Amino acid sequence: MKRTVISLVMITFIAAITITSLSAQTVPYTWKKYGISFAIPKTHDVSKNSTDEFESGDEQTWLQMFPFTDGSETAQGMIEKVAAQGKFSIEEEGEYTSGGYDGYWLQCSSATYPEWQYWLIGFIDPASETNFYSIIWWKKGDDAAYKIAYDMSYSFKKMK
Repeated sequence: MKRTVISLVMITFIAAITITSLSAQTVPYTWKKYGISFAIPKTHDVSKNSTDEFESGDEQTWLQMFPFTDGSETAQGMIEKVAAQGKFSIEEEGEYTSGGYDGYWLQCSSATYPEWQYWLIGFIDPASETNFYSIIWWKKGDDAAYKIAYDMSYSFKKMK
């Protein structure tokens, strides 16, 4: 019993440190025009920030975010079109839910840039005609970069 309690305390302590260190590594970003917020790593340089596109990145990870104003499009249809235009090879796919958005994701690779792995995520806001898609990419085989990309992918939230 005593061993179990000590193990639970240690797990809780490690989880708290991990959560604290992840939040210390990111900064919040708010795209006010569209009422969406998300987190980007502190190491990212913001290279584009307009009403048409947001882009930030560093040597490990990148993020691009675009509005998509077609209320009749599904998340899956939206990002399948993006994947086809970018000539991405789809490796995995699935449903996506985060921060008030429903959507769909594709994990892809690219023959043009084989050293990167990509997530294409389509976000549908049921209460708006404006939806989004994002492209997040990270260095293939880099576990730390994958974790950062994963955390970014689930940081998107509708502002209230």
